[in-house]
Amino acid sequence: MINNIRETTFKVVYIWLTTSVALLVKHNFHLINLNQMHRKDLNLSFGYIMLFIAVSFIYSFHLYKNTNHKKNLVLHLLKKMNEKF
Repeated sequence: MINNIRETTFKVVYIWLTTSVALLVKHNFHLINLNQMHRKDLNLSFGYIMLFIAVSFIYSFHLYKNTNHKKNLVLHLLKKMNEKF
């Protein structure tokens, strides 16, 4: 139950960050085309992109860790099945 809530939270945060970074990049390209890029916008976009990279790294590590555990569990079950036959 707790793992399911944690997994859902990771997915929601990841989707939210992906969407906000995509919108921010679109907004920045619009500002660059209008030649109105300000330092504040640049710092904000840099912060969002760094946050996106950090959450992506944590999320991918979380998925790798869970996949690795599942893989070990499957290998353990296969060994047990081979011992019985």
